[in-house]
Amino acid sequence: MLYELKDRREMNAADATGQDGCQSLISHMERYFLLGLLLTASEDDAESCFVLALDTWSKLTGNLVPMDQELAHVSMKRALVDSAVRICNPVFSPVPRESELDIWSDRSASPYPPWIVAILQLDTFDRFVFVLSVLESYSDKECAELLHCQPEEIAESRTRALHSLAASSSGRVLL
Repeated sequence: MLYELKDRREMNAADATGQDGCQSLISHMERYFLLGLLLTASEDDAESCFVLALDTWSKLTGNLVPMDQELAHVSMKRALVDSAVRICNPVFSPVPRESELDIWSDRSASPYPPWIVAILQLDTFDRFVFVLSVLESYSDKECAELLHCQPEEIAESRTRALHSLAASSSGRVLL
């Protein structure tokens, strides 16, 4: 059976490329979960975000075979960001939920490195802006479009996030 699949893939380059795109997604699953976690500040929401993004991604890309690995990766990350925005609604829910603060308040008990915990403790809107603009390199205009606000608000929020992260490091290097 495996030999048949391999032979068909070799005969049909388009199928192999489509499978390569899916294999690329599988190899990046930890990165997608981390992106979802950094955006949502909740492991449960990050998981929901990933599932929703994967469903959205598969529907959007179902007709795009062949798909190269880079396009698969970029489109999945965008679906993940869109899902996180829908789940968390960062514009109308700027302050983290109380349960999120409790989870991340004791850094020594967290399974994550201190720099991740520091990001998770940011206010929701500031966290989204920081992750999108600093970690994911979205422009202020792209962030503003995604978060339905003005580019000036993005710049202000990024500054707040950077100040908050600097203050939370208390002289320690977060990275």
